[in-house]
Amino acid sequence: MKIRFLGMVVMGACFLAAGPARGQQNGGSRQIGDGATNQREVPPAAPRGTSQKAKLQAGPDLSAAKQLPEVQNPRAIQLDSAALSVLQSQRQAVDAEVMARAKLGVQPGKPELTGSSQTMASHNGQLLGGNSRSASTQASPGTTSQAARGSASVPVSNGGSGSSSKAGGGSINPPVSGSTNSKIGVLASNASGNLAITCATNPTMRILNVAGSPAPAVFTPLIAYDLYTVAGCSFGTSGPDAKAYIYKGGAFREGFQIQEWHDNWIKLSLDPKISGVLDQDDITLVIQRADGTQASKGGFKFHAVRAPAPLQLIPSRWAHLVTWSQDNKSFSPEYSSPALIDGKAAGPSAYVSRFVDGEKFDPHAQAPDQQYDSYDFSGLAPGWTAKSAQLKTFDITCSDKSQPFITTYYERFGTWRAQWDGNALHVYLADASCSSFDAAMPLVNKHNHTGSYYQLVVMAYGPRCTDPLTGKPDQQCIQRVQQGQQ
Repeated sequence: MKIRFLGMVVMGACFLAAGPARGQQNGGSRQIGDGATNQREVPPAAPRGTSQKAKLQAGPDLSAAKQLPEVQNPRAIQLDSAALSVLQSQRQAVDAEVMARAKLGVQPGKPELTGSSQTMASHNGQLLGGNSRSASTQASPGTTSQAARGSASVPVSNGGSGSSSKAGGGSINPPVSGSTNSKIGVLASNASGNLAITCATNPTMRILNVAGSPAPAVFTPLIAYDLYTVAGCSFGTSGPDAKAYIYKGGAFREGFQIQEWHDNWIKLSLDPKISGVLDQDDITLVIQRADGTQASKGGFKFHAVRAPAPLQLIPSRWAHLVTWSQDNKSFSPEYSSPALIDGKAAGPSAYVSRFVDGEKFDPHAQAPDQQYDSYDFSGLAPGWTAKSAQLKTFDITCSDKSQPFITTYYERFGTWRAQWDGNALHVYLADASCSSFDAAMPLVNKHNHTGSYYQLVVMAYGPRCTDPLTGKPDQQCIQRVQQGQQ
């Protein structure tokens, strides 16, 4: 009887031994789900027990995970380098202008500021463009502020160089050349593009150049580039109501820290702790002098401070996952995001598993465009890009210490790798196939169980303290930045 039993074991092992993999037919591409709230999750693994059904289950070998090197996205590097190049050129122009002004020895006609800089609150003063923030009721000596009079700004023609506004309820005239409030006389005639001649011809308050150029500038709180100059006419002297700020509609407004204020030239910077705001296009710069008169100029940009953040969620509509078919069997994906592995939360960003019973699949036998899963990150919030990707892969398990299965065949197919193509990431697939049998019950076996399992973690890079998917501010992050903890 004993010899007969051993003979059955040997026969069972020979029967289960598998041959080399066969070439596969091309499969189709499948998009999983239709939105971030419709993720398909990997079902929890069935508990192992004594039943044949439980023993036939196969899954990832979590004890032998392989972490591949992080793959940087060239597009993200290029975009960041291009933005910093623009800011670097702009800062060089600003430094040159500041040096030139220092050589001219331009001094204000009256005492202006105490200390090296003054933070201009971004919640005071009436906004051009109808912003709903409250206006300042503090006025300079001898004047009544525009907000206190309750009247709207009235645009004044200035030949196309921005706009100027006069406070209502009275006449406020800009200073003219030669007055005690004008610094035109102390500027060289060729400084800042013949600024002295321009303002002498037409002293109407207006903005002419920003950061040394009439072209729109880019404002940023990045410390290395956070210095700006504004040249124009009739800015007056500093006072409680004198300020500078940028805004767009009613959702974005940031005030400047004033470092120097002259009648025709201002040096300023932004608060380096500005966080929780996205990049902005077509923003407006406003200069408000001490008597409440405002000048504005549009078309500027705002570049937020950047920070990396892992994508906790990759919406399923961004994932295009392939399905392979052979001999009426399908090697189809199951998707979860955030990652869920064997029913347990595994962190960002997504987990993809494939399993088939009784068939082998070789990724290299598929059509070239069917050898990888694809993820499209073009839907990230403005200013955000996918910075890098990292794969953690798992082999299929045919036996472990809790199961007396004997493996008779094990083979891996394909090579795991991730490759960027602009905003898209391609995850080239690999899998493993195995056969085994239960030494105690030779008829209980696994024949060509094939599995493919990977976790994908994507790092994004974009405006600090905003959500990479929604663009909404992260209040806790903003608080940490304000406290100097981040």
